Amino acid sequence: MSSIERDAGRCLCIGFTDPTPPAQVLERVRAGEVGGVILFTRNATSLEALCETTRALSQAAPWPLLLAVDQEGGAVQRVAKGITRWPAMRELGARGDEGLCERVGAAIGADLRVLGFNVDFAPVLDVVSSDVNTVIGDRSFGSDPEQAAKMALAVARGLSAVDVIPCGKHFPGHGGPVADSHMELPLEKRSADALRAVDLVPFARAIEAELPLLMSAHILVPALGASEVPGTLSRAVCTDLLRQEMGFEGVLVSDCLEMRAISDNVEKLTGRDDFGEAALAALMAGVDLLLICHTEARQRAAYRRLVEAAKADEAVAARLAEAAARVEALQARVVAAPAAPEDVMAALDPERHAALLAELGG
Repeated sequence: MSSIERDAGRCLCIGFTDPTPPAQVLERVRAGEVGGVILFTRNATSLEALCETTRALSQAAPWPLLLAVDQEGGAVQRVAKGITRWPAMRELGARGDEGLCERVGAAIGADLRVLGFNVDFAPVLDVVSSDVNTVIGDRSFGSDPEQAAKMALAVARGLSAVDVIPCGKHFPGHGGPVADSHMELPLEKRSADALRAVDLVPFARAIEAELPLLMSAHILVPALGASEVPGTLSRAVCTDLLRQEMGFEGVLVSDCLEMRAISDNVEKLTGRDDFGEAALAALMAGVDLLLICHTEARQRAAYRRLVEAAKADEAVAARLAEAAARVEALQARVVAAPAAPEDVMAALDPERHAALLAELGG
């Protein structure tokens, strides 16, 4: 495997639709064509099976594999059966208690660690001030940017304390009155001043706190320079704003590139009807880790396009190497998963968090 092929693999985070990893997924992990794997409810048929899945993936990888899940609380808890259910983060944020938020983050993280995860795509840093926004809704910690930042980053500290890497999302903010990027390409119409006063504040605080991982949003934001392509594909957003102006030095992961905001508009956004082109565009915009959650053909197309472009263009190769180095540094933070408990159900007994849930009124 060439250094370019290895770099391309490190920059891909994939998912699969089978309950357990198919042989071809394990082979791609083993070959160094995958830097991370995201799991969903479809992969969590039982807690014991989920432990076996994370162990198999981790053992197959030539590097510390990023094993990720969306475990926010509320409606977005991909591991749902047999595990503690937490309230929506709006409810938690309304308490205004950083210590309580940190303890909830640590409790969520402790359960994820037993299951073998080392990354939680949480907390949400989006500031929601309008009921029109339903894609984020009560996933947000609130409508006040400073308060939302404090509560969200307390959850992030709790996750970090138990060796789960937190991820702040969705930069530069998905909290306005915009459409759902899972279904269409949203347009954020507010001014730069309004966005800087509200939406960017939690991300600025996250950068000050040295949060190691942020996720991009697939939103057109003309006021921030993303008028023709969404933030994920915009150098003005991912590099000029996030890196150069705001000083972020960690890993930027894309939201899933298979969301319809991107996948339905590949040719319009990139000029080529090739899904791999969207992955390349995101990389060149400044995204380091490309999230492709569902379709093997699209994952392979992305890998091929990154390798092809990097071999043909030194500038692409340099950007790919830069992204891979950032991902490698993040992988170096991974703490080996604990030995699988003999009785996963006992280890994850929801009653172990009963006192904390009681404080939340649950």
